[in-house]
Amino acid sequence: MLLTPFSRRAALVAQLGLVLFALVSLALVPPSRGPMLLVPLGQTAARLLPVAARAHNALILARGPLPQSLVVYADRAQLLRPLLGLGIVTLASPVAGCAPPKADLAR
Repeated sequence: MLLTPFSRRAALVAQLGLVLFALVSLALVPPSRGPMLLVPLGQTAARLLPVAARAHNALILARGPLPQSLVVYADRAQLLRPLLGLGIVTLASPVAGCAPPKADLAR
């Protein structure tokens, strides 16, 4: 099969797009255990966030970089589904604020 310059360029752009998507996806997936960023998707979720995080054994480390978000140290399996049902997204934590757990700031 002979590829034209246009189809070669389209194939290259598609491959680069897939690689970029994969890298961004990997950067956002929270670790199985460790620091995570919890982002509420509404006012109700923002009010529930600290209580819900502690109820699922998350140690609150700091306020997150996004409005009303928190950086926590937790087990992803305990947080991901229950918090998503409350309108709270669990993401990989940014490098800043990822210190080892020291104290629960909400206590």
